[in-house]
Amino acid sequence: MNTPINHRLDTKTKSRVDILNCIRHYKACSRVDIASCLGLAKSLVTVLTNEMIKEGILSECGESIIQTQKRGRRKVLLKIDENYRLVFGAVIEKDGITVGLTNLNGDSLEKRRMPLGNTYRETLSQIVSAVEQICRENYIVLKRVLGIGVCLSDNAVDLIEGAGSAERLTRLKRDLSHALTIPIITSRTVSGMLIAQRLFGGSSVRHAVLVRCCGQTVDVGILASGRPYSGSRGLIAAYADQNEPAIDPVHKTAQTAAMCANVLDPEKMLFGGTLISSAETFDAVVDEMQQLLGRKLLCERAFATEERIYLAGCAIAVERCFYLDSTWNVA
Repeated sequence: MNTPINHRLDTKTKSRVDILNCIRHYKACSRVDIASCLGLAKSLVTVLTNEMIKEGILSECGESIIQTQKRGRRKVLLKIDENYRLVFGAVIEKDGITVGLTNLNGDSLEKRRMPLGNTYRETLSQIVSAVEQICRENYIVLKRVLGIGVCLSDNAVDLIEGAGSAERLTRLKRDLSHALTIPIITSRTVSGMLIAQRLFGGSSVRHAVLVRCCGQTVDVGILASGRPYSGSRGLIAAYADQNEPAIDPVHKTAQTAAMCANVLDPEKMLFGGTLISSAETFDAVVDEMQQLLGRKLLCERAFATEERIYLAGCAIAVERCFYLDSTWNVA
């Protein structure tokens, strides 16, 4: 239940978003428990959940096994229909582009991997062509697609002209909107991976640091109060060692993680990237980081692995288009 609510939304829509986030948090929840959790009137919860059941957003999934009252029927549990809508995710990296399609639960339906285009315009065409081809081959109409999340890795930022990450992501969104009619959300890859960890990986932590090693570049993502954080000016980005090509990536990753842990004191450290593809390397990085820190810290590999990196894009599309902005009524 970490997704913040857009205050520009009307009261009814806010209540619907609250209900969806409540059900997402508990996986399945009864109307009575939703009303109690959110402080809403039971009658309002009943009306709104019945509306969403008719629209296909929610479905009843049985009765609660816990009987809190001696009399009366058991509570009927509600869950989100993960196949109500689909989302696309795309990740642009220095060594290629990955485009994938999932449902609201992050279950993979289709994936395409292609080399990075020689120019920015060619890269845009590759993403658009992949989306159109997946829709055509799987007989998917665009009204079933909530949107597409496009993530830009820090090792590929030079592909787009701009003064900083925020400006580059804004341009990427603007240029893609000329060719795609579905909503477009852009983000750094590490930020998308953090959201994928929370939405699809079942992580309940609200304060975490993700360290991703790709070649000689170490990308850092920060989760603060359940939201990706890039600094007050959006300037937190990559730790690049362009001038030290012989540096040990394991040591640099552990060193960066230890530095972030000292400064930020996270609940959890997450590790991703091509370097962390094996359990042995993951253990080596964690061991060295903890030696540098002089203490143990909860660590795990990122949910959006290199094979499923497109989930970073899918996650930001699900969060923004379904749980945050309530665009389920968009035809």
